[in-house]
Amino acid sequence: MLRFRDNLMRALVSLGAIALAICVGCDRCASPSQLAPEPAPTAEDFERPDSPMALIPAGPFTKGCLPDDPYFCDSPRETVTLPAYRIDLYEVSAENYSRCVAARACPHGNRPTIEDGEHLPVQSVTWPEAKAYCDWMGRRLPTSNEWEKAARGSDARQFPWGDAWEPTRSNWCDGVECDGSVDGYAEAAPVDAFPGGVSPFGVYNMAGNVAEWTATPHPAKDGFYIVRGGAFAPPTGMGEPAAQTTWRESSDPPNVGPGHLGFRCAADKP
Repeated sequence: MLRFRDNLMRALVSLGAIALAICVGCDRCASPSQLAPEPAPTAEDFERPDSPMALIPAGPFTKGCLPDDPYFCDSPRETVTLPAYRIDLYEVSAENYSRCVAARACPHGNRPTIEDGEHLPVQSVTWPEAKAYCDWMGRRLPTSNEWEKAARGSDARQFPWGDAWEPTRSNWCDGVECDGSVDGYAEAAPVDAFPGGVSPFGVYNMAGNVAEWTATPHPAKDGFYIVRGGAFAPPTGMGEPAAQTTWRESSDPPNVGPGHLGFRCAADKP
């Protein structure tokens, strides 16, 4: 056994000497990664998350708010007919977005890591980042009209669950409620929280948690896009109107992602 070990050591030393001689005879030595480069991962190398969607049937719905409603919305009310489409049941989570980043299909950007809460909605997302994720999923951002119908149903309800304001049905705050004393969350909640506040189509968190990008350009701001839905940090002093299904936030520039802003995806009916 000792003789075998000695012979093995002498062989390894000899191989090392040969390698050193070869290296010295070259202009430079190649690292192992240079000798055998690893191909860069592609989007196809990463499994896309299983992200359930709700089917929104074709038909009319009432869009917008009354002329005297004191907040941002489409006014006056009108009836809009949409074809059938699908929309994500949940806001895109930090965990799911991180898969797109790992696949090099989405930029990481400036946002919290998934260690801060993988089941929380991804936040601080710019419009191009949201679009990149939906493209990677084979989906798209919803239009403003699609978002509103998915939130309020076909009966023009004020909130996803009905017409009466109930602060425990969504992650929404204003003033003292922002400390989590009413809804249980000081900031963002998991994307599947508040099952009692789903829309008529079963879609979660459309009255709070994070506001959401849409694909619809802002009518009064060139290059901007409409943002829909309430958030855990609504505009100061707006009160409960910021949680209504007709709320339309004055958009930020598409390359800016405020901390309360996320998104979900939509798709045409197959």
